[in-house]
Amino acid sequence: LSIIDLVYDPNNTTPTAFYNSYRAKIMENLKPSGFVLQYKNNTPLTQDEKMGPTMEELILITVFKLIDSHLPAMVKERYGPRLENNKTLMDFKQDILSEIPSLLNSVQEQE
Repeated sequence: LSIIDLVYDPNNTTPTAFYNSYRAKIMENLKPSGFVLQYKNNTPLTQDEKMGPTMEELILITVFKLIDSHLPAMVKERYGPRLENNKTLMDFKQDILSEIPSLLNSVQEQE
């Protein structure tokens, strides 16, 4: 549950560093082969848990929301039209993370 303690502070970290910290906490909690899932009738995992592309995107979207609640909608507006021909948010991850400070500035100017 230490992931709950992660808080974005623009004075002490970059969006990319925050994303990396959040993702690392998720990775630390992936279950190993043999781990028994009590909530699934004590079924043991037959292989190490891995993150798929959907989970990677969910982590990225969660980071946007943790940084600022306006970010997911802004990213959707700006990058949504680009998600075609098998493109995903992860294909634009570094561009988006680099753009977050300017996106946040535009939010502050609108308020």
